[in-house]
Amino acid sequence: MKLFSLLETQYYNFTTAVKNYLSKTLSDFGSDYGNSTIFGQLINVLTGVVQNVMMYIEDSLTEQNKWTAQRKKSIYGLASMTGYEPSYGHATGVQLKLSFTPSSTQHLDVILKNHEKLTCTQNGLPYNVILPQEAVVLNIEKDASDKYIYAVEGRFESQTFVSNGGKYWTRNFQFVGNIDLNYLTVYVNDELWDYCPSLYDMSADGKQYTYKVGYTGGIDLIFGNDTHGHALKNDDIVKVTYLIHDGENGNIDPHTETYFVFDDPLGDIAGDTVDGNSLFNVTFGTNDGVTSGSDAEDVESVRNNIGYNSRSFVLASPENYKEYLSKFSFVGYNRTWSEPESMIVNTLAMKNYKLNLENGLDYFNLSEKDMLLSDVQKESLINSLENSGKQLAGITYNIIDPEICKYLLSVYVKLKIINMIEIILNLKLENL
Repeated sequence: MKLFSLLETQYYNFTTAVKNYLSKTLSDFGSDYGNSTIFGQLINVLTGVVQNVMMYIEDSLTEQNKWTAQRKKSIYGLASMTGYEPSYGHATGVQLKLSFTPSSTQHLDVILKNHEKLTCTQNGLPYNVILPQEAVVLNIEKDASDKYIYAVEGRFESQTFVSNGGKYWTRNFQFVGNIDLNYLTVYVNDELWDYCPSLYDMSADGKQYTYKVGYTGGIDLIFGNDTHGHALKNDDIVKVTYLIHDGENGNIDPHTETYFVFDDPLGDIAGDTVDGNSLFNVTFGTNDGVTSGSDAEDVESVRNNIGYNSRSFVLASPENYKEYLSKFSFVGYNRTWSEPESMIVNTLAMKNYKLNLENGLDYFNLSEKDMLLSDVQKESLINSLENSGKQLAGITYNIIDPEICKYLLSVYVKLKIINMIEIILNLKLENL
């Protein structure tokens, strides 16, 4: 910035003048001025402080402008301030089937807890059981039929804070990685509180909270004021639990033979530990029971949306669906449209073939399969849309494969001007 360059120049001229004055004055008293003297040390310290302050101010001004900001947390924070809540992605979800093994002869009441951890043999990533309650009891003797559960990829983490009370008490919590806010839970004094989209939607006696992307990164938890939601009291214990996920890396192919293995022993009602892997075979529940995970929004995409979007993002028009699909890296070109006055939205989509290219030579070995979305990818996209809760009621959504006729390779050759002059001169000399 020109302003800071000017200030730096002026400060340099000022310190130079001070050093010259001190050098001349001290020499009259038979002393020398240098960096090792007390005056030299004071000026060096003052110079360092001024430089740090100027760098901090310049960095702050840079990160407050959506076009010059460089840090992800700054761009996400600016988006949140303008009403657009950027997405940190969504975890892969999968429906699982628990089948009792033939060797399960024990008459056990096995306890399956919420957030029980499993590992997927296909990608080696952790998955977590999601239950509507703290635990369920599986009795092998009474009911040996297959059981179906839902699991999400990622790692649950938690943080605990002590409130100092007051209206609109807010606490920011930081995390590393991508967070799926669909699985964020907040407990106050061990009591589960409900999420509310905004402070104004909270009831006067509601034990509710809301959140938004923090301006300095992380997530801000916000509580009420006794008019809109309960205000927290001094020494209230707040515990937040959230899911850190691996985005698209957690996506799996349900048509490939895959097992899920319990990471830790299970328990029974007698308080003993039980080897869950010897009791159950855990596999896919259905071939269409996988919901695609997505990575966090691209920084440039968030930057471009600042000031043009709202938090009430609803999948109501073809443009909304096109924007939603852009969050998945395996989706390349897509054209989305709807006929006038129709509730049917169609997408003609192709795979992002660049994911299959390790070097330039691979381009010539691409097949039609590398251009089209697989059935698994299409099913997982549709499941993700349906589970998002953002689709306008009554809309039917279809993904259509394009008909590939042929490939086109365009080659452009551009000659430098100097080479053209040499060619013309050579031609003239040859004609002499």
